[in-house]
Amino acid sequence: MSEINLKRFSTFNFTDKKDKSENEDAIACKPGGDILRLSLSDGAGGVGVLSAEWAGFLVQAQPEKYPREDQHWKDWFLETAEAFYEKIDPQQNISDPLVLQKFFSEGSFATLLYLWIDIKQNQLISLAIGDTCLFHFSLGNDKNFTLKKIYPLMHHRSLDDFPQLLNWNMLHPDWPAPYQQKLEKQDIIICCTDALAKFFISALFSGDPAIFNGLLPQELLEDLESKKTAHAPLTPRGLMQLISELLDNPSEKEQIEILKRWVEQELEEDDYTISYYIHG
Repeated sequence: MSEINLKRFSTFNFTDKKDKSENEDAIACKPGGDILRLSLSDGAGGVGVLSAEWAGFLVQAQPEKYPREDQHWKDWFLETAEAFYEKIDPQQNISDPLVLQKFFSEGSFATLLYLWIDIKQNQLISLAIGDTCLFHFSLGNDKNFTLKKIYPLMHHRSLDDFPQLLNWNMLHPDWPAPYQQKLEKQDIIICCTDALAKFFISALFSGDPAIFNGLLPQELLEDLESKKTAHAPLTPRGLMQLISELLDNPSEKEQIEILKRWVEQELEEDDYTISYYIHG
């Protein structure tokens, strides 16, 4: 097992699908200046059309700073939806009549997670919809990792619940409360789309359910307990070792094999996107 050796900030995105063009995850990061911005989105290909394009558009639409007014988010959503529609220009660019009909009747679906980190003020703010997740770990003086937050997942009863999604063709969503937290030196922020988030949660729960006390809804904890034996256990330190291994092997084929070895079972065909940040 490789030594834990994580750089300050890194991201990667790969897919286990046969056709790499089917990757519907999107990620964008801007680590320069006093504000680190990160955005992840997972296009929901099972519903609607052009979800990968919608996800890619959303990650580029992150405001430079977190706006605190609710009205801003309503305006942002309307402007973003209109801009996406104009970019697609469906009447000109969608030749298949069935796809065109679905574009208008169903729209495009995606999860979304935005993260802002004020480097000077040691402040984190995140806003998310869906099951693309943020994990916040702190590193104690004893060199053990403590899980401080999983966001959003406040209303999930099971990891299999269909997530809330953003759709340019629907009404403004009910945004969950943002996650705001002062950061300490050596805090670690991990953000990932659903395939990895669900594995991390299930494996960490199998390793030690107590680390989730107060962090997830009771119904979700009970569901995890009922499925605990199906997952190989993982400790927070083991999670960091896994991420270290993935980052040390940039080949998609090697990354998939590493995940299979850690999961101890076949992976579902999916897209895998993750970022991490070490503060201080």
